[in-house]
Amino acid sequence: VNERAAPPPPVPGPQAMYGPGSSAVYGRPGGAGAGAGPEVPPARLSEVKMVSFGSAEGGNASKVSKGSTVYTDSPNYLPPNSFASAKVIVGVDAAAGVNSQTDPLPVVLRVTGPARSVLQNGKLLTTKIQGCLINGAARGELSSEKVYVKLQKMTCPQPGGRYAVSEVKGFIAFGGKTGVRGRVVSREGSLVSQAFIAGLVGGIGKGFAANSNAFLQGTNVQVNGKRQQLGIGDIAQGGVGNGVGEAGDMVSKYLIERAEQYQPVIEMPTGVDVEIVFLEGVYVRN
Repeated sequence: VNERAAPPPPVPGPQAMYGPGSSAVYGRPGGAGAGAGPEVPPARLSEVKMVSFGSAEGGNASKVSKGSTVYTDSPNYLPPNSFASAKVIVGVDAAAGVNSQTDPLPVVLRVTGPARSVLQNGKLLTTKIQGCLINGAARGELSSEKVYVKLQKMTCPQPGGRYAVSEVKGFIAFGGKTGVRGRVVSREGSLVSQAFIAGLVGGIGKGFAANSNAFLQGTNVQVNGKRQQLGIGDIAQGGVGNGVGEAGDMVSKYLIERAEQYQPVIEMPTGVDVEIVFLEGVYVRN
């Protein structure tokens, strides 16, 4: 039995990588010794794979919607929640009745200082609006004895003698509170007293006329079938009583209607220093 000898272990170096008989041709393809052994194809050392990290949208997570934050560095932008001092140049006597709430009265103010907004590094950021004019709609409220004003439009000067008109939203504050407290003027008290006196006189007249009416509507018939006739005094008493009663009722009704027209008003005088608060941002100039 012929025993085959075990092949020797591979020698480290080019022979182990490229096969037997490759030491002479390592680094010199086609050189001497290339035909010393059978040709062995070179082994494949590694394989490069491309990995993509992009993936399609999936999952159950909800997207965050785009916010509405406004960024600007314009010195002519008046941010929300800014406040400025102003002076009332056209005041108002605001009616405090129920019907007056749907028909507010106009007021005009002049801004006397810059608009102050947020505090940054210990310094207030301001917007120059001194000298601007602002109009608003005023209404009175009797329970608080105040006049409340909603701002509407603001007119500011521009370089070159031009003007810039902006729609603004805000309110007026006085003494750290919303609204301006004023003096309540009520003039319907005397009319109510007069209406009471007229109604009292009308009631007395109806009382005098009651006797004559009862006599006429009664069943006091004599034997001969004739109704007893009234005397001159009874007729005069009934006529005067009815006349006074109807006149008193008419005068009382007229005075009550006049008293309803004399609704109480709240005064907001001219020259009062107030604070203006802006609720929305706006560009006051180009």
